Amino acid sequence: MRDYFFLLLIASGLPVILFRPFFGLLMWCWVAYMLPHKLGWGMIAHWPIAAAVGALALLAWLFSKEPKKIPINAIVVVYFTMMLWWVASYFINERTPYAIQQFDKVMKIQLFTVLTMIMVNSKQRLNALVAVISLSIAFFGVKGGIFTLLSGGGDRVWGPPSGFFEGNNELGLTLLTILPLLRYLQTEANQVWQKHALTASMLLCFIAALGTHSRGALVAAAAMSVFFWWRSDKKLPIAVVGLVLIPFLYFFMPSEWHERMATIKVEKTESALLRPINTSTWCGKMTAIVQSHDPSAGGRINAWCYAFNRAQDEVFGGGFDAFNPKDFHRWAPDAYDFHDAHSIYFKILGEHGFIGFGLFMTLLLMAFFKAGSLRKKARLRNETWAFNFASMLQVSMVSFGTGGLFLGLCYFDLLYHLIAMVVVLDVLMRQPVTVSATVESKPEEPARPRFANSLTTSRETPR
Repeated sequence: MRDYFFLLLIASGLPVILFRPFFGLLMWCWVAYMLPHKLGWGMIAHWPIAAAVGALALLAWLFSKEPKKIPINAIVVVYFTMMLWWVASYFINERTPYAIQQFDKVMKIQLFTVLTMIMVNSKQRLNALVAVISLSIAFFGVKGGIFTLLSGGGDRVWGPPSGFFEGNNELGLTLLTILPLLRYLQTEANQVWQKHALTASMLLCFIAALGTHSRGALVAAAAMSVFFWWRSDKKLPIAVVGLVLIPFLYFFMPSEWHERMATIKVEKTESALLRPINTSTWCGKMTAIVQSHDPSAGGRINAWCYAFNRAQDEVFGGGFDAFNPKDFHRWAPDAYDFHDAHSIYFKILGEHGFIGFGLFMTLLLMAFFKAGSLRKKARLRNETWAFNFASMLQVSMVSFGTGGLFLGLCYFDLLYHLIAMVVVLDVLMRQPVTVSATVESKPEEPARPRFANSLTTSRETPR
């Protein structure tokens, strides 16, 4: 029954895309983030729904009167330079079946990132995009939050199947990243019930993030909370709420959660103790030291050392299939302890080399600081919505940037949509101040006498 419902829902939206290409972009975001077809168990779960919706949206856009010009600023220039480097890295390295599949997926994501920069050209469209993306992800946060409360936090919360945030760690970081976007939507909501619904959604998403038992999400939550408090104009009320709420949630979680947050207790097997580790470099020595205390963390350090060593030898890195057991024997200190990068930074470093890593970091930092400058500009122009949005974008990027140190989500749609939102906001802020914004920013003037020969008082400024 669920399959037929989502099939009917998706099918009914396809004809609309032909006449409204922007609706197609929103529908693609909905399918890409919420994966509604994967929530069923029939044939629809295996159909390429996202590809069909995306192709139709792209076709409708090409033959429509929608804008075709890409907005250009420094962020966009660095973004396209990074894309060209990724393409070069793909063609220079061995194109394994996995690399081909990964390259195809990454380029599709980047295509719709560019399409987002082009088509989102108004505040209304920007708000619609934020709503679709954040609410699609919040669906799993609300479910996960209720599940965590009912189960007492003893069981982990997992994301949708076959998505970027299917794993518990990835879901935790994703939920924390959209919390600021939900907060922005709350500031834009007109109805009281909408504000209350978004408040409940944010609280449940935060509880669900704790319910994932992700240590990376805990680090991201701490960094995001501190940055949000520092940016806020209401530091005292937020601090009071945090001091009351955080201890309650902390002690609500079961002992299994507390043990995982402290460390992962994994005993090394006898074969692991006898494995040789190349300690001729400082990176190898660090791997050996960490593995002797925590094999899980040691495996992660081993993968990071592999990425660093490979980037030193290969300018373009190892391509989209750099992290594989065969190459670990050549560049990893512990050749037999194979792991994925588990970090957006070291994954980019291993797959695209130091130049690719430099472009990636430049892009992230430029987007973050551009959002900060737009925040200041919005304050000077008294555009409250833009001020709130720029502030929340920065909080989201802090969350993703800190949590991403422990997760390899460097190709996740959400990261590039955040960057695209910064670009869109920059374009909108270049436009003249709207009359509505100017009127809203003016202080209320005292009422004037209505009779014709009334005089202006000495404290009033003549019109």
